[in-house]
Amino acid sequence: FVLLSLPAVRELVVSAGESVEVTLPRSDIELNAFVVPPPKSETTYAFDWRLITHPRDYSGEMEGKHSKTLKLSKLTVGLYEFEVMVDEEGAHGEGYVNVTVKPEPRVNKCPVAVVSPKFQEISLPTSSTVIDGSQSTDDDKVVAWHWEEVKGPLREEKAIADTPVLTLTGLVPGNYTFNLTVTDSDGAKNWTPSTLLVNKAKDYPPVANAGPNQVIQLPRNSITLYGNESTDDHDSLSYEWSLSPESKDKVVEMQGVRTPILQLSAMQEGDYTFQLTVTDSAGQQETAQVTVIVQPENNKPPVADAGPEKELTLPVDRTTLDGGKSRDDQKIATFHWKQTKLQSVRWFLQSVPYIWERDLVELVLEVSVSQVSHRQRDMLLRQVGVLLGVLDSDITVRDISAFNEHSTRLVFLVSGGPGRPPLSGHSVAFSLRNKLRKQKNDFLIYKARRVDTVICQLNCSSHGECDSYTRSCVCQPFWMENFVRAQFGDAESNCEWSVLYVTIASFMIVVAIATLIWGMVCCCNRRKSKVRRSKSKYKMLEADEQDSLELHPPRAARMKPVPAPTSSALMHSDSDLDSDEGQGGPWTEQERGHLLRPQNGSLRNGQGPHRNLVPLIHEEKLIDTSIKEGNEKTNMLETCYPTVTETKSPLY
Repeated sequence: FVLLSLPAVRELVVSAGESVEVTLPRSDIELNAFVVPPPKSETTYAFDWRLITHPRDYSGEMEGKHSKTLKLSKLTVGLYEFEVMVDEEGAHGEGYVNVTVKPEPRVNKCPVAVVSPKFQEISLPTSSTVIDGSQSTDDDKVVAWHWEEVKGPLREEKAIADTPVLTLTGLVPGNYTFNLTVTDSDGAKNWTPSTLLVNKAKDYPPVANAGPNQVIQLPRNSITLYGNESTDDHDSLSYEWSLSPESKDKVVEMQGVRTPILQLSAMQEGDYTFQLTVTDSAGQQETAQVTVIVQPENNKPPVADAGPEKELTLPVDRTTLDGGKSRDDQKIATFHWKQTKLQSVRWFLQSVPYIWERDLVELVLEVSVSQVSHRQRDMLLRQVGVLLGVLDSDITVRDISAFNEHSTRLVFLVSGGPGRPPLSGHSVAFSLRNKLRKQKNDFLIYKARRVDTVICQLNCSSHGECDSYTRSCVCQPFWMENFVRAQFGDAESNCEWSVLYVTIASFMIVVAIATLIWGMVCCCNRRKSKVRRSKSKYKMLEADEQDSLELHPPRAARMKPVPAPTSSALMHSDSDLDSDEGQGGPWTEQERGHLLRPQNGSLRNGQGPHRNLVPLIHEEKLIDTSIKEGNEKTNMLETCYPTVTETKSPLY
């Protein structure tokens, strides 16, 4: 093998000079490379300049990348790092240099305060507005905004804010001037004014609307006119209905002449013209007229056409019945479907030219119908739409009339959307009723008195019928309403509970409570009646002693003393009494009463069970009697009548 040794690379010392700083607008510079040792006379060094780091938006130019001197131009603000490599045959060296380009020194300019609008004018009842100062400019940036009210009518608080946009509320009529002062990053300030004029509220005259002209045909001789479409800018109107001068000789009965709704009856054939005069709170009036034409009777009954017979084969369990081919000589007002036989079916409604009455919902409000204006009605429909989660345009009002003197009846229908049937009246009423209960009935502008379907649809738990007037269930005999569900559940009338079961359950509850109370009373009495008793001595009587002992029943009157028996078995001696007293202590009056009270009755002539225990006669009291002649003391024993008690455990 032949080993070749490579010549060693000689290291060159290369310097590109000190770091360079340049300030715009100067953007060009030259960099020079110095090498030690210098090149030999017959050779030269090869240079290679490279840019290692530079700013992100660098767009400069480099000239002479392979020469000793590098020229840089069009530099932008930032830090540049260059590397130069020097090579010669058998020699190599590297050098580095940094170039920093600083931005051009800035001469601060004052900010420019700009407000928008410079002048504005508003009128009550609009009492709030905004003034925008965010368009203010500066050569660097605006760091602070300050608003100050320098002129204006007397108010509780002056407007002061430190935000780009000034928000004003609670304004009163008058002229206002506000100054905006802006401050830039160098502390320079500038200000500009803004003027605001607030006018008093203008009261426009009301607009009367008596509704469109109406045509009715006998025998119908009554109609209702609605003037609640009348409007005013302050929403406070009074109404007055009257016959126009050309109809003064007409016969008609009018009810509600000072309310928005006029009810007419007893009308005859001919033309009636009525005028509605509305007056606002400032006394301004406007009048509108409406004509009612009563035509003679000429009507034929309609012809109902429910469509062809249909037959379904399970599992297909639904179909559509079309009554659109029904006809009348004038106009069909309503359609009503009713099941006559066979099994229960569900009703579905597609795009047909009529509306089901069973889907109508009735809302009774605690407000007089004369106080409900058109604007308030629209507000009420929007609130109902929010509760039901539908658009107010999906709610169709079918009728608004007086329920009674202090209540208003609103009948409406909720559409299911374009090309879809209306929502079920029962589900709409149920949902609205629950939402009102959760909202504590304060969500609507008027308090809701009742929410239900126009046609009563309660199934009454299959144990009753629904009353169409009261919208409540009339239960069958032996059935009653579940008041827990009616009061605390879904609030629907029902007939769920059996009277028999409720009676039994109530009786068992009463018995259980009475038993519990009786047990508690007995336990308390037993604790109180525990009294210490002394031990009594008993002895079995012999047969002849039973015959000689006569038992006397207790008397309510004065007891007569009886002769003391001769048998010592029936008496205690003094020593016995002393021993008893030593054992049990003196007896109290209560203890004596327990001894004297008969336990199980008494028997005369000693007749009783074979084994009986007779309590010994206790010496209770020793009566001292003083005899005048002899001064002798006679001890008489006051006795008690013994009782015969049968004991279950004999004593021997």
